[in-house]
Amino acid sequence: GGRGGGGHGGGGGGGGRGGGRSAAWGCRVAFSELARQELRALCAAEPPRGQPQTLRFFRCQPEQAEAAFVQALAADPRSIYRKEKCADAPYYLNLDGIDAVCRFTGKVVTVERVRLRDGGEDEDS
Repeated sequence: GGRGGGGHGGGGGGGGRGGGRSAAWGCRVAFSELARQELRALCAAEPPRGQPQTLRFFRCQPEQAEAAFVQALAADPRSIYRKEKCADAPYYLNLDGIDAVCRFTGKVVTVERVRLRDGGEDEDS
């Protein structure tokens, strides 16, 4: 299928690890050690034989995947309802087939776990 694609989501510029610039307008994003390990493993993983490649953008690019989650979460994408009524509930964000389980505490959001979006089961572990 390779349809065009390419140009999506490039120009981050100057990003680097936790430059703290987001703190002025949004949340500070932290990754648990487990989530960072899981993200590295997912980005490196080869799909089982005969399976299509799951990741389209972040394959072999865990730093870019982490930066994309940081950028999305720093802006606090939760709805007003979620911020007010269920602020302590885990928040799920999916980028490129990777589900991140996050928790917002004040102005800090922690990515606790990451896993591949699984079509079949909808378990909540």
